[in-house]
Amino acid sequence: MKKLATILTIIAVTSIGVAPVAAQEQRPAGVLPDDDPQRPQPPDGFQAERKKKGGLLYAAGKYVDDNCGNLAAGLGGAGFAACFPRHWEPTAFYGGKPGLSVGLNVHNDRLRTTGPQFGITSSISTAVYQRYTGYFGWNNPVSQPAVTLIGYYDDQTREQFWGLGSDSDEDDRSTYGWERYGVEAKVSVPRHHRISGHAGVRYEESDIHDGRSAGSDPRVEERFDPDEAPGLDASRQEYVVPNATVVIDLTRNPGGRPTLGAIIKGWWEMYSTQNDIPLEWTTFGGSASVHLGSEFHNLSFMAGVEEADPDGSEDEILFSHLPSLGGSTTLRGFPSRRFRDRAAGWGTVAYRFALWRGRTDDPHARAAAIETQLFYDVGGVGDDIGDVDFTDEYSYGIEFRGYGPMGHLFGMGLARGGEGISLNFTVSDVF
Repeated sequence: MKKLATILTIIAVTSIGVAPVAAQEQRPAGVLPDDDPQRPQPPDGFQAERKKKGGLLYAAGKYVDDNCGNLAAGLGGAGFAACFPRHWEPTAFYGGKPGLSVGLNVHNDRLRTTGPQFGITSSISTAVYQRYTGYFGWNNPVSQPAVTLIGYYDDQTREQFWGLGSDSDEDDRSTYGWERYGVEAKVSVPRHHRISGHAGVRYEESDIHDGRSAGSDPRVEERFDPDEAPGLDASRQEYVVPNATVVIDLTRNPGGRPTLGAIIKGWWEMYSTQNDIPLEWTTFGGSASVHLGSEFHNLSFMAGVEEADPDGSEDEILFSHLPSLGGSTTLRGFPSRRFRDRAAGWGTVAYRFALWRGRTDDPHARAAAIETQLFYDVGGVGDDIGDVDFTDEYSYGIEFRGYGPMGHLFGMGLARGGEGISLNFTVSDVF
């Protein structure tokens, strides 16, 4: 209960000052008809004049308007798609794995509407991470309540591990690989009255293997003993994993570029073993972000915590599944998953200013934008949330981020931490 109280206290303190402001900003979610007197109308002849002067630029813009009203969300919130209206889409995403992934999403014509949804995706990254997915369901979870059945296969052949705890040494870097595959049934609720989320259950098989060495880095079993990398000597594991995520968006433009208000998130999942080795644990966490300012200049704050508690008699959690910091969204000046332990806490403060902001005739629509962030990250790991020192590590840097009608699209930038400079690219938003 003390751990749960810690999470709730962080969320409440972070969001209490802005929730009333955000509540005053609520607006209808529907799009006004073209002839509604409250909807701004262009002057007579505006479209014809714009077409005459715009040429190819106008044609490209109209194509985007006609075909890209909704960007296809990657499964698990990991990707975005280009605007191809028919059966296939090139995709690019990061999803928390090393390297930039590119691939293909093949689907039915009704991906962005109600009704049956089905398709397959495949991708491979520059760090030789592979993901293949097939899905079938009813309704697009981005815009409608939906039920989806997903089958997946993931293979990471070059993951890095430095040991556990905040005092792990950068010279202890080692490499390993992992393989996971399974099936998941998920019920999703899109953003409605500022609350969205999903709940589901998946069956997963997981295995740790040698993978590919990155340069001269040793294998993880050559650097660490099993007690230093829990689960290293475990055989292939089979799990049933119920999970749930809830998002409360109290910002001025829910789901878009956050400019005023607060966003609160909570997540939970429970790993229950299905074989003879009783490795069982529950992972839970929460985060809250506060945003102050205008459409062009913002000061943003974010804090989050996550903990994994063992439930089985072995009192162990696979080291590959532990909470971690480092990468493209936390402690951005460090490599992906640089710090790991049973609990992690992190925070960010950022000054954000829009370099460009699109315009829309619809007063209820979210405009596209490109912004720059100057940020400072902090974070730490520990045996439980009470042991985490948020100021153990820090990083700072600059990023460029793009937002579309459905929210965050991409981020890229440079960050400096205690061990050097990192170049980041991601489609996962920090907030």
